[in-house]
Amino acid sequence: MLRRAGLFGAAFAAAATLPAAARAAASESNDEQEFVYLVGDHHVHTQYSHDAKYTLAQAARRGAQHGLDWMVCTEHSNLGHDTTGAALEHADILNARAENPRTRPWPSPRSAGSPRRKPPATSTTP
Repeated sequence: MLRRAGLFGAAFAAAATLPAAARAAASESNDEQEFVYLVGDHHVHTQYSHDAKYTLAQAARRGAQHGLDWMVCTEHSNLGHDTTGAALEHADILNARAENPRTRPWPSPRSAGSPRRKPPATSTTP
């Protein structure tokens, strides 16, 4: 009985102190340069999918208007896409990058000149 109480007590004490220890460690190493918050969309279709009608340039413009830092086009594999559609889409990607200066291969978060943004504030209660 005492052994069970001891294990329960130890587990309870650990559960109570670990969050506090984690908060203390987080506040000691509050280095904002270690984190990069990027907003994006990982599922965008363009005219190269049967269920969308917009061009890559239009999608890139709309993404920029909504504050996206990145987006990924995930086209459906329509018949013929692997032989002709992919080449056409690649040309459109290059054109969309030229039309939208924000669209470019993203630099590493640790590289110089990489934009940094704080995550949106969340409401917390003291």
